Amino acid sequence: MLRKLTINVADDVYEALHKLVGQGNIIQFVENLVRPHLVPFKRITAAQGRGAARYTGKPATDADLRKAAGAAAARRWATRQR
Repeated sequence: MLRKLTINVADDVYEALHKLVGQGNIIQFVENLVRPHLVPFKRITAAQGRGAARYTGKPATDADLRKAAGAAAARRWATRQR
């Protein structure tokens, strides 16, 4: 189920998003950036990880994604231990 969300960003941020990902892809870009912070890691599929990597312009293999995801999980765990 999709929900509508309106956010306000500065003009320069919007212009950069528009140039980077295009008008119709901004919501997917934002969702791919936000999802790993909200959804437990084990529920994120490799395809979703590749979607985020696609926007950075870096080719991602499954091994690269697992390594990056492990590092992100370790950072999240470290912040919770404080």
